[in-house]
Formats: sequence, structure tokens, C-alpha cells
Amino acid sequence: MSVTVGHLPVISFSHVATRTPRTQWQLFPAGAGSLSSDAKVDIIAVHGLNPRSKNDTDHAWDTWRTPPGAAGRLWLCDDLPEHLPDSRIFLYQYNSTVVYGKDRGAFIDKANELLEAVRVERDGVESRPIVFLCHSLGGLLVKQALINAHNNPKYASIKNATSGLAFFATPHDGGESRLVRLGKMASKIAMTAGFQKGDHLIDVLENGSMFADIMQEHWRHQLLEYDIVTFWGAFDNIVPRESARLGLPGQRENVVKLNADHRGVCKFGPSEADQDNLKLVRGNMKDLYRSALKTGDTHGNQGGVGSCSPQYTLPYIRSKYYTGRIAILEALQQKLFVRKESQKLAVFGLGGVGKTQVALRFAYWVKEHHREYSIFWVAALSMAAFTQAYEEIARICNVSIDIEREEPKKSVQRYLNSEDAGRWLFIVDNVDDQDLLYGSAEGTAGIHEFLPDNDNGLTLITTRFRGIAAEMAGGDVLELNEMDAQDAEAFLQKSLIHKDLLRDPATTKTLLSELTYLPLAITQAVAYLNRNKTPINKYLELLRGTEQDMTSLMSREFRDKTRYSGSQNAVATTWLVSFEQIQETDAVAADLLSFISCIEPKAIPRSLLPNAQTEQEKESAIGTLSAYAFLVRRDDDDVYDMHRLVQLATRIWIREQERTQETAVRAMQHVYSIFPSWRDHFERPVWQAYFPHAFRLLDDCHIFPCQERSDLVASVGSCLLRDRRFKEAMRYFKEDSDWAREHLAPTDMRRLFSEYHLGRGYLELRRPKDAIKTLEHVLEVQKETFHEEDPDRLKTEGLLAVAYHNEGRVRDAIGIFKRVAEVQKRICGEEDQDLQDAEHGLAAAYLDEGRKEDAIRILEHVAEVNKKKIDEEDDRRLTSEQNLACAYLGNGQTAEAIRILEHVVAVQKRILDEEDDARLCAEHNLASAYFENGQTEEAIRILEHVVAVQNRILAEDDQVRQLSESLLRHAHDRLNSNRGASTAKDVEGTGTTEGSLTHEVEARGHRTKVSAAETGGRKKPTKVSKHVLSFKRLFSSRVDRQ
Repeated sequence: MSVTVGHLPVISFSHVATRTPRTQWQLFPAGAGSLSSDAKVDIIAVHGLNPRSKNDTDHAWDTWRTPPGAAGRLWLCDDLPEHLPDSRIFLYQYNSTVVYGKDRGAFIDKANELLEAVRVERDGVESRPIVFLCHSLGGLLVKQALINAHNNPKYASIKNATSGLAFFATPHDGGESRLVRLGKMASKIAMTAGFQKGDHLIDVLENGSMFADIMQEHWRHQLLEYDIVTFWGAFDNIVPRESARLGLPGQRENVVKLNADHRGVCKFGPSEADQDNLKLVRGNMKDLYRSALKTGDTHGNQGGVGSCSPQYTLPYIRSKYYTGRIAILEALQQKLFVRKESQKLAVFGLGGVGKTQVALRFAYWVKEHHREYSIFWVAALSMAAFTQAYEEIARICNVSIDIEREEPKKSVQRYLNSEDAGRWLFIVDNVDDQDLLYGSAEGTAGIHEFLPDNDNGLTLITTRFRGIAAEMAGGDVLELNEMDAQDAEAFLQKSLIHKDLLRDPATTKTLLSELTYLPLAITQAVAYLNRNKTPINKYLELLRGTEQDMTSLMSREFRDKTRYSGSQNAVATTWLVSFEQIQETDAVAADLLSFISCIEPKAIPRSLLPNAQTEQEKESAIGTLSAYAFLVRRDDDDVYDMHRLVQLATRIWIREQERTQETAVRAMQHVYSIFPSWRDHFERPVWQAYFPHAFRLLDDCHIFPCQERSDLVASVGSCLLRDRRFKEAMRYFKEDSDWAREHLAPTDMRRLFSEYHLGRGYLELRRPKDAIKTLEHVLEVQKETFHEEDPDRLKTEGLLAVAYHNEGRVRDAIGIFKRVAEVQKRICGEEDQDLQDAEHGLAAAYLDEGRKEDAIRILEHVAEVNKKKIDEEDDRRLTSEQNLACAYLGNGQTAEAIRILEHVVAVQKRILDEEDDARLCAEHNLASAYFENGQTEEAIRILEHVVAVQNRILAEDDQVRQLSESLLRHAHDRLNSNRGASTAKDVEGTGTTEGSLTHEVEARGHRTKVSAAETGGRKKPTKVSKHVLSFKRLFSSRVDRQ
């Protein structure tokens, strides 16, 4: 049966002279004259599963037309031809119940019948491009047919000629290799066609085994040879978008939404929605048509170049364990064969990342899919290996070589550059030595002089060095990174003999994470596990043990038949050659590499790296390490990462060169020289970024006590104290002080400095007796050697006064504060910050003595000066304001205290972490003020959150935690006893805390009810002792920040 529209026939591939289904499928060559036209593209439409209510013929036509029946509009012939000139449009009819209702064998046979029908119809025009249109399960049949064509030379021309595929609601299941999901979806389609549970066809489809071939990885690779459009229906509740798409890169698959259901997705009536759908389909069909015209007969055309049969020099048998790497394999296929964007391409990446295996898998893909190509593999490990590979090419290709007239490698190059060689893929693996590539200074020729370059050939290079990749392939460079978690797990699963070792998925995932998904590290681990049948958790213990354990594990050589004989297989030694190359060619980069071996390998700020003589030298050195993939820059940031195993290998390399101590000392010296000052609040983000690297450096280098280490220890400890990480800071202060006492004279400034900071640490840990003992010793030495106006001596006196105050020796504290204040006023003036600190301490002591008016007068003066001079977010200003508020609370000025504390809390909430000591103190004091003012519910809201945080961060017997819990209990007692009462029994000792902020304080702002402010009066003053501890802690913090 034939339908002609203009000069374009629409032909059914099945016999449709009658309306009776047939079991013998053959072409019905009606209109034979038109079949031999000068059409340039064949378009073939293949339907899906028949509804039970329709015969094969009606369904074949009604799949594409609406309304059903002869009067319906068939867009394939009524709309499409005018937009696709010079094409033939075919309709394929088959008994779909037979195709999908038996088994995998029947499915494969029916796919072959489709191929045979196409082959016969295209006799004489085998190279003409084909575009398939497939609805629903018909897409699965076409996919199986293309797989069959790939494996059967009889139908290879059909596969090679296929240019485009248009899938309409075909269930691909997103490319996931789980047959049961695809089977269930196919059975769901069958049920919408009238079949029922229990029908044999439903049972067969649900099993899904007939689709095994099209779910395999090799089919996904084949898809990359075609232009694909996937149409899915917005109202399709059978095949959703996730299942309708193949998940290919955007340029290979265009996913288009149509406003239709499963059946209506490929038929278009006169409605506005259908016409909009048709417009989208028509536009994409035109794209497929144009692409097919450009392709011409390039698919599989093996003629015209060379007469020799393809030859192969592949070094290994393909590994059955190696898996994944789909993205880079697809990129290689795209660039070299599908889009044909490149003739020379380079893959670079870290040693052990799997470059050779990727190149090998690609070579076998070319061998299977482009049989016209010879494949020549050349290892660039040495000139001897390179020469041996060329000799093998000469042998199998019968290259004539005259040693007396020409270098043999030149003869091979000349042959490959000739038409006689035919099409070829030339793989140069492991191009890692620049001297070998370009020749040495002594005049030895490099291998680049012998590399072929021919329009009929393609070249693939693998290298560890980004620079070599760019030099050899220009912009056509691909980077290979570690495996993703899924590929790594599959690789481990396939490689491991004792599968029972993988019974704990969580442990397996942890192992792969520890191995950083590096193929070589996984291979080494597998070799160990296969040999020893060691449980994975035991292997993990070794990996996480001492560096000696890890070094031993990672240095163990093992046999790997997928790597070159004589190469370093152990993870710890595979990069040694690269390290030595860097040391010989770029001394600054070698120094950077050595430095990074001492610090944390992740999140390395550029500013932390040692400087070179010029910025350009430093940038070049970073570039060298990046080129070897040893250093990776994070996106849009001057922060770098080094692979953890590369760092381990670097440390081993340095140890073998007996440079460990020298490298460590230089690293400590450098980090100390650039570590920010704890006195500069604005440098906090910098020192926090440096902390992990300083910690790692100091932890690993504890066996090298020296001046450089002690200097860095002091800087790190001071910044930790500034961040209120008191226990960590104290550890470093203690070490610094111990070293100073052992190595320095009692009067040495450096030793006094270390003991002063030790006293600071004791104060923050609430050990005033130890602080007093340490600081009295420091001051005693300073009095003998320093003038009474010396700034360092005054700082020591001020800190000692704080210690006296915290120990309850108020009179002693007042005496010192007065003397310090008098000296500071005399030498520095009224607005000096050191003077304000002394006055602050004096005010605190006055409060303890009950001299509230004197204390408040001093604190109001300090707060006023700070308000004029210091930004509102500065912690010194906030501390002064909070201390003034505490003084107001002690004097019964609750309204003023609440106003100040609400402001302080609002600012601190904006700038400080919720566990910060100063912020916690302000929040507690605000709750205390609310409690004093009768605002019990507001106090409870704050304190409940405060106590919750304290329970998380403070010990159970911590004094401030107990004080907050006590105040919270009293607040609940008051609320329970009399919810309407505005006063309650005084609570002793509720003036300090460490906690966090309720979520409502800032929102309430100055709208908070303050009864004393409304009446213009004051509440009766409460005991000053109620707020003393809070005040002293805050002042102590001020002195620490001098």
C-alpha cells in the first residue's frame, strides 16, 4: 500500500492489501518507481504495542493519525513532507503482541525482521541516512535492531547509516541498568492497551529480561553516534520524563515536553494544543533532517582511504573489572568520531587515576564500532619502549625499512602519513617526560619528531602533565579525575575475590572514601585483601593508624597486569618520577611541594603559600604543581587542594632524601612569619583559615622543638584565646612556656612574653591562683629590668589586678588599677585605650566594694569615649556597654540596663557565633534584667535556650551553667506560683552565664516592657554581688585583647 503526497511516498513496510494481519512480514513495494527516487534521507516510523481492540494495520496507522480511521489526519504525510524535502517517509507495521509477548529470543528475531525489511527496501542506497521515529515500546524494538545491526555485518550498513532517532514516550528508564523497572513500565503500557494481570504478555514484560541488551553499557556508547530527540508527554502517567529521557549530554539528546498523554504524544489534530505540539515536533524533525544531510554517508563509510585491512597493536587484554568512566569516554567519542571536532586530543590527570585504562577502553570501543580504523598503541615510558612499539607497527603493516637510508621510526611515520595506511587511531600513552618528548640538551631527538600527522588519522595522548597535554593538543584537552563513588564501588565489587568482605555497605563506602576513589589505590587495596582475606575494617584501621602504618601499606608493591612492566605500582611510589622532574626543572615548585607536605592538604589559602622572589615565580610554581594535577584550585577562589595520597607520597619522598626536619623547620618559620596578629580583630577570618594548617604542622612536627616552633605555638595560642577556645589555647601556652623556661634566661623578653600568655590562659580557665603565681613572677622580673612606665610592665600589672579581683583580693586589685590608670593618664592622655582598660578594672573593683556611684561614673565615661571612637560592632565597645549595664542592674537602674543589653545582644547576634562567651554573657544578663523587671516569661524564653546550649558545650559542674540553671528554676517557680505577679524573691548569684540567645529577643527590640522606665523611677537596688562575676569575666576579656 502506498500513499503519495506530491513527489514523496508514504509506504508501509508490511503487506496491507487486506486488513488481515499477516505473520510473514515483507516489504510491500507499492509505487516502486518512487522508491528509486533521488531522496537523500529515509524516515521510518515504528509503532508500539497494539491495543487488544485493534488489528496490526489499524494500529500502525492510528498510532500517528487522529481521529482514528481512514478519515483521520496523518501528519507523517499531511504535514511533514513539505518541511523535509528530498526524503522518503515509511510506516512500519508488525505484530507487536508477538514481539513483546514471548521471550528475549523472539524480541531479537523481530528486531532482525525489521532490519531485513529495511535492508531490502534500501537496496542500492545503503549509505543514505536514516532517521527513525519510534512510539513507546517501538523505541525498544529499534534500539534492539541497532544492536543487532552492530553485531551482524549483513545489517551493518543500516546501523552506520542511522543518523537520528526521535523517541515518543519510549520508556528508557533514565539509563539505569535495572531491568525490573523497565519491565514493570512496559507491562503498565500493555495494561493501558487492554491487557490484564495474568495475561502471558504482561508476565513476560514484567520480567524485563527481553530488554537485557538495550540496558547494557555498550548500547549507551552506541547512542552517542546518533542525534536524538526525546519527546515526553506532560499528561503521560505511564512514562514520566525521568524514564522517557536517556540522560545523554545536552548536545546529543534534546528533551522536549509535549502537552499530551501517552497515546497522544505522536498524533496531532486541529486543536491549538495539538498544533503547538506539532510545531515543536516539526522543528526538531527538521533539525534531525538537516543533521542527516550533513552526515551524508559518513556513518560507516570505509572506502576511499587505503587498501590495507585494519591492524592493531594493543598492549593488554581488556580488563573485565574496569568499569564506569562514562563521561570521559563519551567526550572522547564525541570529539573524535561523532562531532569530529578534533584530530588530536590529550587526556591528563594524576598518576594512578586510570588514564591508561580509559585510553584502552576507548581503543576497544573504536575497534568494535569503527572497524575501518587501525589502532596503534605506543608507550612513551622511554625511547626504548617507543622504538619497540614502532618496530611492531612496521612488522604488522609490512613497512619497508632501509636502515642505511632512514631512521626506522621515520619510515613508520612516513607510512602512517600516507594514504596506504588507511584510517588509524594512534595512542601515545604516558607522555610524562619532557626530555623524552622534545629531546635533551645533549641533542638527542625527542619522540615528537616521529609522531604521525595525517587527515586520515586520529591521535590520543595521555599524560600526567597539563602543560604537555596543552602543547600537544592545544585546546583539545580533557582532565581525568578520581572515580565517582558509584564507579569506585562497582570496580571494587568486580575486582575482589572474597565478595563476603563487602557485606557491610557502610564500611565499604568508608574504605573507598579513605582511598579517595583513586583507581590505583583501590587496586592496591584489592591486591592486599585478595591475598590476605583481611576484613575491610582491619584494612581501615591500618589506613587510619600511624603514618608509619599507612606508609607501609601504601608503599607495598603488587603485581598489576594492567600496568606496564617495571612501572611503580604502589600508590606511595607512583609519583616519585614526577617529584624528581619538578625538583630538576622548577626549584620554587619543589619548595612549594615540600611545604604543602607539612600542612593540611585541603583548603590551602594561596596567601599561606611561601613567596618566591617575584609574584610571577610563585604563580608559575603553582602552575607547575597544577599541571601535574598535584594541586587543584577551587572554583573562583584562591584556595587549593592536594590529593591526600599525593601528600603522603611527598612526605615519603622527602624522608628518603633525609630532608624531613629541614622541611618542617622551614615550614614552621614561614607560617609564623605570616600568621596574623591576635590583636587585629579584622584578621580573624585569616587566622581561622590558617588554623587547620598550623595545627597539622605543629602536631606532625612535635619531635622538632625549636625557636621556630615555639614562636608559631605562641601565635596560634593567642589567636585561639582571642576566639575563646581556652582549653586549646592553654595547651599551646603551656608548651611555649615550658620551652622558654628550658632554653631562655629568666629575664629574656621572649620567656616573659610566654609566661604572660600562660597567665592569661589560667585566668580564662578560671584558675586565678595559678594566674597570680605566674603573673607575680613575671612582674617581679619586670620590676627589676623595666621602667615603671614600660607598656609591657603595665599590661602585666593590669592582668595581675584582674587575677586578684577574680580571687577576691579586691583591695589589692584597686591599688594596682589606680596606679596603672594614673601612669596611663600621665603618659597617654584621657582617651587612651589602655587607660580605659585600667579604669574599667577599677570600676569593677569599686562595684565589689559597694561604691556603685563611683563605678558607674567611670563606666559611663568609658562608654561615651568608646561610642565616639569605636565602631558599634567592636568587641571592646560592646564589652564596655555590657559592663555599664551590669553596673546599672546592681544599682537598681533596670530600665537603662535593659535598653543597653537589648542593643548589645542584637549586635552580637549579628556578628558572633551562638556559643561565643561574650554573647552568652550578654544574653544571660538580659534575661537577668528581664527577671529583675518582672518580665518573667521573656526571661524564661531566653534562659531555656541558654541552658540548652550550655548543656551541649559546658560540663555539668560548670559554675556559669549552674547559675543559669538556678535562675531558670527561680523564674519557673515565680511563674508557677503567681503568673500575675510582677516581683519575686531575689535570686542570689544570677549575674553571669554561658549560654545562647532566644530567638525573640532581637525582634522585640525597644518595644520590650520596662516598668521602671514607664514610671520614671528606679527599682530598689539589688545586691551588687549578684553581677560581679559577670563583670569580672568581661573585664578579663578586655585585658586579654590589649
